[in-house]
Amino acid sequence: MYSEVNKEVIMGDNGIPLSIGIIIAAAVLGATFIAGMVLLAILSA
Repeated sequence: MYSEVNKEVIMGDNGIPLSIGIIIAAAVLGATFIAGMVLLAILSA
C-alpha cells in the first residue's frame, strides 16, 4: 500500500502535487510516532 501511494504521488496519476504527498506522509509518520509513544506510556505505567 505504501509503495502504491508513493508511486502515485511520484507519477502524479491522481493529480496530487508532490508537496501534498510529502505533507501527508509526514502527518502519517508523526501520528504513528505519537501513537507509539502513548502506547509505551500506557504499557510502562
